[in-house]
Amino acid sequence: MSTAYEQLLVEKIIDFGDSFSDVKQPNNVITSLNLFGDENLSINKVLNDRLVEDADRVNSENAPYVHSDFNTTELPTFDSHFVELRTFKRVDKISSRSFEQARGFGKTVAETMDDQIAKYLIEHDIAYQNTLETILAESVLAGKQSGVYTAQGDLDFFTEFNQTKSTATFDFSSTSNVLAQLDAVQRQIRQAARSKLKSMQGIVCLCTGNMAQNLAYHKSILDAVIYATPVNDPANFVGTLQFYLQAYPVWSLKGITFVDVTGDSYLESLIGENNAVFVPRFAQDSGVFKLFNGIGTMHATLGKTPAKFHQYAIVDEMQFPTLISESAHLAINNLPQAVVYASIAS
Repeated sequence: MSTAYEQLLVEKIIDFGDSFSDVKQPNNVITSLNLFGDENLSINKVLNDRLVEDADRVNSENAPYVHSDFNTTELPTFDSHFVELRTFKRVDKISSRSFEQARGFGKTVAETMDDQIAKYLIEHDIAYQNTLETILAESVLAGKQSGVYTAQGDLDFFTEFNQTKSTATFDFSSTSNVLAQLDAVQRQIRQAARSKLKSMQGIVCLCTGNMAQNLAYHKSILDAVIYATPVNDPANFVGTLQFYLQAYPVWSLKGITFVDVTGDSYLESLIGENNAVFVPRFAQDSGVFKLFNGIGTMHATLGKTPAKFHQYAIVDEMQFPTLISESAHLAINNLPQAVVYASIAS
């Protein structure tokens, strides 16, 4: 059986597809929430629909014998335009120097090259997953997609879909009721979800600093949890703190899953110090959060199959491989107003 490098010498190119995509990068918070439905495209642009959907789908009662008294249907209206996906590329060439430095005692040229190829491809995949995390986080937590080289530039979803930012302020004074304030945020999200409410599957709150501390241990919460439930009851998060993510404490309360992301510099830059962002989770096929994936642009024929990630290798005239990884993405947030940004009352 030939090695990858031996195959490369014969065929001059190898398309790895997404062979290494099962190498998961731990603690990517937004990726782990599985908020986004995927759609793979054969071109790096997509027709974006500005959806106006405020129609009332409940019939009102009508007079039985008056023919002019009836309900009518207001269909959703669309305003469509093309937006470009953001492209990301990583290229590494195995040189004669790097090959000699990596060559182990007793290993053949092909075995050493295979080791180097595998290491580069895994590193490429980790970089891809970390990049994807930032793309998804920006869409969910900032309501936008940056675009340095896209035709549309930065894409602000509040402007794009004519929506306003939803905010909340928490009072953590000694006599305040935090549970009632959480109820208010849930109502705010349900109202903002509009026709997508029936697709909602829960709420996740990413919080930092003093906000996280109070959302877990404020007196009103401790009193309700400790005295209303046994210490070993799953609802008593004080006794059964869960760790869904290895680096972040996670707990649940009143149907909301909380994640303390304090210390994560990128997420904190989007959320803010001592703040929280409440994110509704919708069914992936609802279209609320949509990740569009495109094709590679560096090679004439490789990386052209619609997929989330493309990896391939070519060989030069001196038989040294070049490893190339490409991806193109646009993470759309169709309901940015359903995300609630919370701060602490001064």
